[in-house]
Amino acid sequence: MTDPPPASSREPTKPSFAEFVQLEIGGTFQDASPTPIRIVDPNRELYGLALSGGGIRSATFNLGLAQGLHRLGLLRGFDYLSTVSGGGYFGSFWSAWR
Repeated sequence: MTDPPPASSREPTKPSFAEFVQLEIGGTFQDASPTPIRIVDPNRELYGLALSGGGIRSATFNLGLAQGLHRLGLLRGFDYLSTVSGGGYFGSFWSAWR
């Protein structure tokens, strides 16, 4: 029986945020994404939208939030979407619709 490798060699290396963005801009994750990556200017700020959980109440709240953002012309300005629980109801619809 051999000794297990040291903990440092078992842990995967994690890229820095800047490295992650460069990998994504380069298309590394494009095959795993249902929506093609459409970053036109890699030097611009990236924005994310986080939709909270809470069942059907949060789903209806997030729908109202998205409707308000759409009316203001801001909804298409988000590059990333993060959802939890009820936020996923609207998030999955929006991801398929975009």
